[in-house]
Amino acid sequence: MATQPAAPVRAITRDRQTELYRRAIYSLPGGTDSNFRASGESTVYVDRGKGGLVWDADNNEFVDLRMGYGPVILGHGDERVDDHVNERMRRGVSFSLTTEDEIRAIELVCELTGWSRWRA
Repeated sequence: MATQPAAPVRAITRDRQTELYRRAIYSLPGGTDSNFRASGESTVYVDRGKGGLVWDADNNEFVDLRMGYGPVILGHGDERVDDHVNERMRRGVSFSLTTEDEIRAIELVCELTGWSRWRA
């Protein structure tokens, strides 16, 4: 059985990320805001994401297997999510008073988990 030659692997560049690390190390312990992400000069600095892919600050492309540890399950830059969030952002998002969005969010949590609601 003949095998196909593997696609050439592009060398990963780190010029911009090295620059970011050297800048960040002065104000962020380990060069990042999370000790889990701290890898010295190998710390990855993400620039953007779309769907299941992310690109670092040097434009290296990766499959994002973590997906924000779950909340990005629809992928980065999903237009449905972005459109809704942008519409809500225009209305304001940080209030010292309760909003209907808070009520709807907990109603969904109750519905999805079977948690019985608080009864006054």
